[in-house]
This record gives sequence, C-alpha cells and structure tokens, in this order.
Amino acid sequence: MSRRMKDAEEEARYMHFKKVQDTFWSNRKVLVNRVKSMANQNTLGSAQDLPIKTMRIKAFLAE
Repeated sequence: MSRRMKDAEEEARYMHFKKVQDTFWSNRKVLVNRVKSMANQNTLGSAQDLPIKTMRIKAFLAE
C-alpha cells in the first residue's frame, strides 16, 4: 500500500476511536449529572432508584 493509503486508514481508525471515546465520556457526564440531580432533589433513596442498578452512589456523588 502506498503511504497515503496507510495514512488515510490510520486517520479513519483514529477518527472512529475518537468518536467512540467522545460518546462514552459525554454519556458518562450525563449519567453523573442525573445521579447528582437525583441526590440533590432527595429522590435518590437507594441503588434501586438509579438508571443502572449496579452503580455505587457514593462514587458518583464524590465526583
């Protein structure tokens, strides 16, 4: 393969990776904000109230 083709493939792989990473961190930020909002409104009673049942509440509130 030519150098240009390799560079183009590498750039495409990186852009896909970056998109996936950005989506992950964006979704995580939304989730953290939802949990904090629930805690501030006193609607967060237990882990069963959370969108994901296996989360640790204290870990999210510490963030």
